[in-house]
Amino acid sequence: MVVDCLKSEFDLDVSIDNIRAAVRRAFLRGLALELRQGYTKAEFCLPAEVSENPNQNIKLPNITNPEFIEKLEKRVWEIFEPELEGLLNA
Repeated sequence: MVVDCLKSEFDLDVSIDNIRAAVRRAFLRGLALELRQGYTKAEFCLPAEVSENPNQNIKLPNITNPEFIEKLEKRVWEIFEPELEGLLNA
C-alpha cells in the first residue's frame, strides 16, 4: 500500500524492498540514539501483563509465556547488535 500511495500521490517509484530497508534503518538509528542516551536492552521489553494476563479473546495457543519471550528477545538482539555497532561507535 505504501508503494502504491507513493506512486499515486507523488509519482515516486519506490520498491517494497527500499521501503523495508528505510524503515529498518530508521528503527535502528532511533534505537541507537536511545542506547546512546543511556537506555539499556532490559528497557526494551514487553510489559509483564502480556504474559501474566493474556487476551482471553484470542483463541490461538499462547506464545507470550516468559520462556518464549526470553528466546525471542535473545534472537532479536543477536540480529540487531551487529547492525547497531556501527551506529553506536559513530
